Amino acid sequence: MNIKEHVEKGQRSLYVMKLIIAMVEEYGWRYVDELIWTKPGLPGGWKNRLKNDFEPVFWFAKSDDLAMVELQIEEGEGENKEENVVDEYGRVFHFCKQQKIRFYPKSVGRRSKSVRKYTPLNASKGDTGNISVSGPKQKGIARPGNVIKLQGNTESWEHPAMYPAGLPEFFIKLTTLRGDLVFDPFMGAGSTLVAAEKTKRICYGTELQPQYVDIILARWEQFTGQKAVKLDGN
Repeated sequence: MNIKEHVEKGQRSLYVMKLIIAMVEEYGWRYVDELIWTKPGLPGGWKNRLKNDFEPVFWFAKSDDLAMVELQIEEGEGENKEENVVDEYGRVFHFCKQQKIRFYPKSVGRRSKSVRKYTPLNASKGDTGNISVSGPKQKGIARPGNVIKLQGNTESWEHPAMYPAGLPEFFIKLTTLRGDLVFDPFMGAGSTLVAAEKTKRICYGTELQPQYVDIILARWEQFTGQKAVKLDGN
């Protein structure tokens, strides 16, 4: 959920904070994390506040008993070997009682020459549950952080709050595999659809405003070079 408070009478409104609390306490969602999307803002002419250079992205999940398992399948010396790792890893699965949430941080992590490998001898767990790892470093995929650095949208479509396709692309690559289904209940200008096409996923979505549906179709046609076909709902 990408939403930021407006300013009223010189101060930020609290409705987003209240919504987050309601999502958890009233509607039963699990508040997984808050990510920061950095984007250059307009200077503005405000007397008592700074210009906006970020937007929050709130991550919710419908599960309540998560257990994380990390497993790396590494190829080398003509054979495969399995290792438990912290910063160098392949797939990470979040398991819960109701459903399984898939998590693929390697898909959005960056390559690094200074990744520490986890072993029972060099790992220590703190009171908060965080694991610290010491020892030599090696090449691998570094764990992605919760700050997303993306430029704002540069495409020219008539939508008041259009975000770049790179934003949903980050989450699509993080939580799905090629051929998986992605659903966007608020399609807007179709950024999720474009990101799904780019990453070889299937995208379903809904949009109430007819003018935005036209933008979605035109944007998809421009990106794919194909012609959209209206299907009979019956």
